Amino acid sequence: MVQTRQPQARAAVLRMINEIGCKGCLNNWLVSSAIVGPRTEAQWDTYAGALEVKVSAEDEAFIDSLVTPGHASTPGFNYVAHFVSGRRAR
Repeated sequence: MVQTRQPQARAAVLRMINEIGCKGCLNNWLVSSAIVGPRTEAQWDTYAGALEVKVSAEDEAFIDSLVTPGHASTPGFNYVAHFVSGRRAR
């Protein structure tokens, strides 16, 4: 969880994280469409905002440096029933 004393800054960071996550899903060559079910209009705005996000090769490389492609973000966790070989951009 992002810790900050400024609620507006925290909200902006969380929105950016959500948009990049949604865009990553849409950039995955295995995903042909996304089904969304927002609880609030603000969540819908975040999903729609992901359509405008531009993720460069440098951004992808940075994300891959944080989380090994094909693995969960939790260190050492591998769910063998749903193995993923890594992300490939479209």
